[in-house]
Amino acid sequence: KLILKETYFESRTPNKIAKNTQWVVVTLVQAVGEMKKAQDYISMMEYNIRAIETALASEKEKSND
Repeated sequence: KLILKETYFESRTPNKIAKNTQWVVVTLVQAVGEMKKAQDYISMMEYNIRAIETALASEKEKSND
């Protein structure tokens, strides 16, 4: 289970919820150029997809343990 947040918003609340629920916080880029790896629209979408995939994969590994 994931908590999705954008870089613009604070992290304290989602991190507190994640700590209490054992969910994972994933920070998504919402604007081109906001991060080095998101210099155009396509790379921004790829970054967000990779972030979600990585978090889901780690959740799957936890459930297999």
